[in-house]
Amino acid sequence: MEPIFTIRFCGHALNVTKECIGINSMVSMLCLAIALAVLNRLRPHRFCLVLLCGAALAIAQNVLRIAIIVVASAMSYEIGTGIVHDMCGYFTFLVGAIFLGKALDLVKGNASSRQK
Repeated sequence: MEPIFTIRFCGHALNVTKECIGINSMVSMLCLAIALAVLNRLRPHRFCLVLLCGAALAIAQNVLRIAIIVVASAMSYEIGTGIVHDMCGYFTFLVGAIFLGKALDLVKGNASSRQK
């Protein structure tokens, strides 16, 4: 796999390949945002707001994922490029999905408070 860019730190280098660039998590988070918005029958402007939250959370989760991998690799290169690398994507996606659910609650909460 050809690296797109390399993160260098503490005498080590982490190669970021096309598969790890974060587009998969962006697409997954946007699909989840669309599903939640459709299932909750949100109006178009609220639908767009949930999509924007999904995109922002996907970016934030990728930043968190990279930070965790870099810190873990600095402590132990084998661990950071092994199990931490493998599990970190799942963990950060789960955290992002929880925050997306909270964002959906906020969007729906605004709608219900205006109707009263």
